[in-house]
Amino acid sequence: MSPFELPPRLSVEALRCANEILDTVVPHTEFANSLQGALKIVQWMQEFRMPGGVLLLADAGMGKTLFLQVLKRTLSAQAPPLKTTRPVLEISLDSAADVHQVAAKLLLALGYEMLPMRPTLLNMTDLVDKAIERLRPTVMFIDEGQHVCEGNRQNIARTLTDWLKVRMDKHNLPVIMVGTPTLEGISEINPQFVSRVSLRYFLNAFAFDDEWRGVLGSIAQTVTTLDLEGLSTTGLSRLTHEATRGNLRRLKKLLVFSCVRAIGCGAQALKLEHLAEGYVEAFGGAPDGPNPFQTAIERARRRTPQSC
Repeated sequence: MSPFELPPRLSVEALRCANEILDTVVPHTEFANSLQGALKIVQWMQEFRMPGGVLLLADAGMGKTLFLQVLKRTLSAQAPPLKTTRPVLEISLDSAADVHQVAAKLLLALGYEMLPMRPTLLNMTDLVDKAIERLRPTVMFIDEGQHVCEGNRQNIARTLTDWLKVRMDKHNLPVIMVGTPTLEGISEINPQFVSRVSLRYFLNAFAFDDEWRGVLGSIAQTVTTLDLEGLSTTGLSRLTHEATRGNLRRLKKLLVFSCVRAIGCGAQALKLEHLAEGYVEAFGGAPDGPNPFQTAIERARRRTPQSC
């Protein structure tokens, strides 16, 4: 195929397999503990006044945004029947995060179609407070929270979290903030904010142990279009851990490309050679070492006796 040609579209089976992998929620120990802690604080704050919240710290690709999605679905499912569901406020920060950005994003999350003609902090704060009083949201989600602490922005971060602290106290509104480990710096910047958002959880990269094999097993059980049971064997599970460094996003990306390759070849089960090809398609010439699957294939060939 010419390098200037578009690749063929995925088959229905390959597309279904890719979506099964990407949609899999792996309820591993750290994820489950974080979810239960967040659910508890949200539920308790609906019953009595106590400023509270959660800081969830995780490296990129370990499921921070997925955590918020699952938490939102769980809260919606637990809403009493025949009652109006209280909204969940969701905002995501970027590198320009400051108190004005947070106020503006909250206005949009609260249903305002546009910002006021004069978007001063005083005006936006007044509108945010009135909307929260009217809608009574269950919780506020803040994704990409590490941007609060990036660079030499201690004063900006302190002002932003002070503003959030007032909203939490005034409306008894729990805050769930997720971000990379950089977010941990907020403990020194604003201890008063952290004393309210006091529950802290970590989603660490998986070690090569039984939990990692359990993650592979959970994905294998979810996927119906291809046999992935071999992933849990000692050899493949170790190579897969080496290739992904225990990172969930890297794992799913590797499996998507590898499974699409296997289905395209007409295979019924995922094999070592599919993982070797999927690694190249997912990560290219990765600078962090050779393709571990290809290395295993070449090692096996050297061990195989050659016929005369």
